[in-house]
Amino acid sequence: MSSRCEVDSSSMYLFEFNGYFSSFKGLLKLILQNNSIDDYIVAEDLDSENTFIILKDGDIEQLGLLLCDFCGLVCASEEEKYIHQRAHYFI
Repeated sequence: MSSRCEVDSSSMYLFEFNGYFSSFKGLLKLILQNNSIDDYIVAEDLDSENTFIILKDGDIEQLGLLLCDFCGLVCASEEEKYIHQRAHYFI
């Protein structure tokens, strides 16, 4: 597995990761955890495909986003969160 990181001036980082999207999410979470960065979360960007965002825990509510209580998926509405969370009971 290899990866590459590019930095631009807008505090956005572009990573090329030769692996599964979910594996990269796990790697980002592990990096945060290993560095005792507990007040940030890794979530999928709702606006861009195959894109993660790292948000400070308190910023999520200010953006009007809701997190799944089971897996941390970012939802845009209460209804979307409710429907998504129901799927966890069938897995």
